[in-house]
Amino acid sequence: MNFIQKNGNDKTMLSARIASRLRVIVIGAGISALVAGSAFASDVKEPDDYRLLKEIILIEFADEKPHEAGPVVPGVMTQIDSQEHIMALTFNVNANESVPLDTRLFDFLRKENIPAVFFVSGKWIEKNPEWIKRIGSDELFEIGSLGLEGKACTVTGENVPRELSAARSVEELFIEIEKNARKIESLTGALPRFVRSPSSYYDDVAVRMARAMGYEVIGSMMPDPHSENPPKPEEIFPARSGAIVAMTLEDSGIQAAIALRKAVPRLKSKGFRFVKLGDCSLR
Repeated sequence: MNFIQKNGNDKTMLSARIASRLRVIVIGAGISALVAGSAFASDVKEPDDYRLLKEIILIEFADEKPHEAGPVVPGVMTQIDSQEHIMALTFNVNANESVPLDTRLFDFLRKENIPAVFFVSGKWIEKNPEWIKRIGSDELFEIGSLGLEGKACTVTGENVPRELSAARSVEELFIEIEKNARKIESLTGALPRFVRSPSSYYDDVAVRMARAMGYEVIGSMMPDPHSENPPKPEEIFPARSGAIVAMTLEDSGIQAAIALRKAVPRLKSKGFRFVKLGDCSLR
């Protein structure tokens, strides 16, 4: 039974969910029988559409074997598809779950009218639900997903750097992506459009799977985060058309605010402006 279709751009998608951010519950005798007969039907706490989607994904990707892995594999969006002097700002919120974000970071972004995507994990969401609501209610900002437990985006866990935690099966990755997306939805009223591995590590099957579920996988053209040499300031904020800037918030965000105060005037003097990632075509 094949539930997956491909369009002319070879972008894999789920025909049953793509029409409305994949939140359609398909009702019918055949689909009901599929859910009832699935190996996951005993989990009555899972909504019908969740169980159906999981069943479809497991059927479609169970026998897929990765051929590529690393920070950039086919399907990872690394830049805005534009030659204009524009760039997008993203943050990976890797701070201790009990540490709230510093309001000075948001004050600076609002003052300079700089849009941003904040990627968050399930653990951070649980400790900071009010922050998720505040970010989600601000039209300047978007929320992306770092996964339920912040695992690398893989379906086997093979060849993943030893220091990284990784999803090791299709089912584990499905839970990592979809459950965190629904956590975000429960607080903001909308599923996130973007997902990212906090370790910037992917395999090609995992990326195709995330796209089939309706999510865009966001990387950047920044230096490899696993490199022994930390990136220079000009590499974090490259004066390059279409750049997606990826910053990691290891603290409350005050260090990021300091770095932005230095970088933004330099970039603006060169004619660059920051745009909302969700408004852009990506590649």
